[in-house]
Amino acid sequence: KAQVHRCPQNEDSLATLVQHPSAAMCRYFILFTAALVLTASNAEQTKVTPLQKLVSMLDEMAAKGKSEKIAEATEFAKFHEWCDGMRMEKETSIAEAAEQMEELEASINKANADVEVLAEEIKELEAAVAKAEEEVAAANAVREKELADYTAQHTDLSESISACARAIDTLKARTEDVPQSLMQVRNRPAVDAYARAVISSFLAVSTEVGAPEANAYE
Repeated sequence: KAQVHRCPQNEDSLATLVQHPSAAMCRYFILFTAALVLTASNAEQTKVTPLQKLVSMLDEMAAKGKSEKIAEATEFAKFHEWCDGMRMEKETSIAEAAEQMEELEASINKANADVEVLAEEIKELEAAVAKAEEEVAAANAVREKELADYTAQHTDLSESISACARAIDTLKARTEDVPQSLMQVRNRPAVDAYARAVISSFLAVSTEVGAPEANAYE
């Protein structure tokens, strides 16, 4: 049996590994333990005890673990820096979005107020248009009635004027029938009161002078 020699430096390394275990170191420890069992038969030939071999391998594992820890710390620092940058970027984006939301809400509120005002104005304009259309319809009705009255009066007067013109022509041709013709003209509905009075005065004067023979006027 080989004698076991303790090394204070190796024991300190082993204590450090025991205080800070990791999954990778545990795997290495299992592999190295298996290798140690396989090489135990050759311990006397190499004059290295299994414990010294184990301590040596653990020292290598500790050095490798430290290097991996340093590399992992470096990567973590980079990742942490990236996270800080992303957090600042997202916080800035959130703040800008919140400000835009406030501006949009103010714009929406203003637009809603404008819609209400414009809706009231539209109602007023619609009422004004409806009233104007009613007034136009009433005015058109009055104009149509006036046009109908004017057309009827114009027709009547035109007929009276035409009859007067024909009577004048007849009177010029037959002066002896003037009183009889004037009486017929005076009795027409289209002749107004003033014209009737004039004709009556003329007939009165003619009667005093001498009444002509009665002849029919056609």
